[in-house]
Amino acid sequence: MKTKHSLISPSNFERRMLCPGSLNAEKDLPEQTSTYAQMGTLLHERTAIYHEYLKFSEATKLQYNEQAKVKWSDGLFEDDKNAVIDAANYFQKIKNEKSHIVILGEYHEMKCNLSFIYHDMKGTADSVLLMLDIKTQNVEVHVIDYKFGKGVVVDAYKNFQLLMYAIGVLHDEKIKKRIDGKQYSVHLHIVQPFIRNSRWDLTLIDTVCYINNIDRYKKVAEACYDPNAKRTPDKKACQFCKAKPTCYALAKTVPKLDTDVFDLEDDEISKIYDNKDLIKMYLTSIEEYIRNKISTTGFDGYELVPKMSNRKWTQEANKELPKILGDNAYEITKKLIGLGKAEKLLDKETMSKLTTKEVSGDEIVKTKFKKIENYDDHF
Repeated sequence: MKTKHSLISPSNFERRMLCPGSLNAEKDLPEQTSTYAQMGTLLHERTAIYHEYLKFSEATKLQYNEQAKVKWSDGLFEDDKNAVIDAANYFQKIKNEKSHIVILGEYHEMKCNLSFIYHDMKGTADSVLLMLDIKTQNVEVHVIDYKFGKGVVVDAYKNFQLLMYAIGVLHDEKIKKRIDGKQYSVHLHIVQPFIRNSRWDLTLIDTVCYINNIDRYKKVAEACYDPNAKRTPDKKACQFCKAKPTCYALAKTVPKLDTDVFDLEDDEISKIYDNKDLIKMYLTSIEEYIRNKISTTGFDGYELVPKMSNRKWTQEANKELPKILGDNAYEITKKLIGLGKAEKLLDKETMSKLTTKEVSGDEIVKTKFKKIENYDDHF
């Protein structure tokens, strides 16, 4: 089960590494969630249950289906069920990809203690598999992270969340006993059932640089807790940072052009273009921030108003328009003519009767009057 993230954890470690100041920027901000995040948490939980389900005999599966309080598939849509199955099947495929192996250990939702990097650091690896290759006597350590999002592609290569999990796994006492005295190799996997899967088989040099170099990660953690830690805007670091809308360092990526020159030079345009992703990210976070403030405590100078969709024909128009326009009411495809064409043939009153606009969410607009903090000061 996914738990509340600490100030420095595997899931935010790369952000802390790229932008040490992000820890202080986020530390007092509330946890954020969404329906997508909640569904991701649910699918992680159900995948762990399904892994256990696969270990049952057929008789036990029947008993489980009759008696289980929460079955792995309860309440899931078909595509979500398939995602859980695909995630578990990926794990099973690793187990069965070689004939000459012995399974030394299989763990799901494995707690990883990373306090040797920083005192409150910990995490949960989704799945871990230890396999002994009988021919080479090498132990393969597979660490798998399931991602159930449908938009952001995540790669296993140099993925610091996975690397932190792998480090935690290799420092776990029960794992150390299993691989004690044996050579081992590390294999990291990102499983995205709705997008694609990714795998990174670490070389010996990779293992030395990214797994064994604990001092490097200790320095990253220590730098984050420096009260004067620098904020360094970066596309990866800022992507899931809660402090985006109030971050002065990110705001600086939007250029200030104090100039009387009418046209920008190419080098000025290129600076703006180079920061386009950060600027887009920043502006989106500003909009979300203002929207949230209006909905809760209010945001001076702005309000939310219903956003209307484009006009479209009403159901009544299917009957009335042919009566008014005859054959001219239709396109060649026998559909009603477009609104633009109809406006040239009908008066405004008729157009108003036969068309409608529907509310499609809301939008932020400036209010006519700003809030007065001290009424007496204005008289």
